Amino acid sequence: MTGKTIVLLRDILERYKKGERKFTEIRCSGVDLNNLDISGSDFSNSDLSFSNFDGSNLSDCNFRGCNMEWSSFRRANMPRANFEKANLTYCDF
Repeated sequence: MTGKTIVLLRDILERYKKGERKFTEIRCSGVDLNNLDISGSDFSNSDLSFSNFDGSNLSDCNFRGCNMEWSSFRRANMPRANFEKANLTYCDF
């Protein structure tokens, strides 16, 4: 996962609030996205490993090709979320 732009969680949330939904090829690992609504976001080919998505609204999110190992998705709302070719090793659903 080299060559990814490091992005802080607060920047993602700020940009999301302004209507942006494209957060592709970023590195934002080890973050707490617990109980957040980030529905419709595109995180394809990003590194979101070691993150907490518990209770979050992830409907229509694109996580295609993401590294999401060791992340937690307990009680997350995920209809139509795309995890194709994502690394979900040791994830908790």
